[in-house]
Amino acid sequence: RAMPPTVKWVHLRAPPSPQPCYGGTKLPGWGSFFSSKCIHVGGRDYDDEDEQGAYAASVRAVHAEVARLEKEEGIKTDRILLAGFSQGAALALESSLCFAGGSLAGCAALSSWLTPRARRALAEAGSSTSMPFLICHGTKDDMVGLDCGEAAAKALRERFGEATVQFERFPGLQHSSSPKELRIVASFLHKALCPQNGGSAELVVPEWEKGGTAFGSDDERSEGDSDDGPDVFYVSKSAFEALRAKVSSAKDVAAEDVTALFAIDDLPEDAQLVPLGGDALGDDFDDIEEALQRLGAKPVAERMLVAVGSDEAKRAKALTAGEFRELVQLEGSSSMAEGEEEELCEPDVLQQEPSAEEKAGGDNGMRPAKRRKQ
Repeated sequence: RAMPPTVKWVHLRAPPSPQPCYGGTKLPGWGSFFSSKCIHVGGRDYDDEDEQGAYAASVRAVHAEVARLEKEEGIKTDRILLAGFSQGAALALESSLCFAGGSLAGCAALSSWLTPRARRALAEAGSSTSMPFLICHGTKDDMVGLDCGEAAAKALRERFGEATVQFERFPGLQHSSSPKELRIVASFLHKALCPQNGGSAELVVPEWEKGGTAFGSDDERSEGDSDDGPDVFYVSKSAFEALRAKVSSAKDVAAEDVTALFAIDDLPEDAQLVPLGGDALGDDFDDIEEALQRLGAKPVAERMLVAVGSDEAKRAKALTAGEFRELVQLEGSSSMAEGEEEELCEPDVLQQEPSAEEKAGGDNGMRPAKRRKQ
C-alpha cells in the first residue's frame, strides 16, 4: 500500500517438490532442503550443488517471467526488481546474479544466503554494477543463521563496493519480519523504482510518521515473541501405530518401517496424522536418513515413539492428510508482506510500469537504480 500505484507486484509460486529433510514429502520449494537444522555457512544446505537441478529450473522460471514482462507488457529490465524471503530470497539472489539480459532495478533478500551457483556467478562478475542490493537478517534467526546474511553482504560488497550493498541487522528478530524491516524494504523499493523527476527519493507514509497509526510500533521481536506455532512435524498415524506395535512386541524394525511414517503424499484425504515433537532426533542428525544410517532403525523408532509424548506434540492440533496438504499449500502461498514466517517462501518480482509517454515511445524519466542487486 505504501508503494505508488504504478508499481506492479508479481508473486511467483514454488511448485511442490519432494523435500529430503521431511522424508520426501512434497512441499512448495524452489530447491531441496536436506537438513532440518538451521542453515549455516559451510553446512549441507548452504553448499548444496543442486545436483537435481531444482534451483536452476527455478532460476529459469524467474528469468522467463522477466522476459515475459518485457515482451508482453513493455517493462524494461532496469525497472524490474527481484525480492524474496528465506529460500525465495536465495532464488532472487541467484536469479539476479545469473541474469544476462541487462541490468535489473535491484534485489532485496530477507533472511537468506548465497547459493553455490550464486557465489560462482558473483566471483565471475565485473567489479561494478548499477543494481542495488538490500540484505536483511535477524540476529536470532534459528532457520537461516545470521552468518549466512553476513557472508552474502560481505561477498557482494567485496565484488561491487560498499555503496551498492545495504546490509541491515535486526536485533532479536527470528526467522520472520518486523515493522522496522518492512519499512526499510519499502524505502529500498521506492528508491530503486522512483521516477527521476526532481522529487524526493525518500518514501513518506503518513501512517509511519509521528502521529500516524503505525508510529511507535514494535521494531523488533524478542527471542520469545515469535509467532511460530509448536515445533512439530506430522507422520502417518497408521504407520506410527504399526511401528509402535513392532517395538512393543520386540520384533525387528526395518528402515522402511520408519520412513513409512513420512509417506503422506499418497494417503487418503481422511487419513489421520500424528504430531511428533520437532526435536525427536535431537541435534546430532541433519535428517532421518542420517539418523537411520548412524543409529539403526530401532533406536530411531524408539525416539519417534518418545516424541509423540512431548509437550509440543501434546499442544499441536491433530490433522488429516487432506488438512495437512491444504495447510502446506496455504503456507506456501502466504505473502512476505504479511510478515508471516515461512521456510519455503516465494520470490517477488516488482516492476515499474511504463507511463503513457513511454508506451508511445518517449522517455518517462525513469532511470535504473544506482544500487546493485544480483
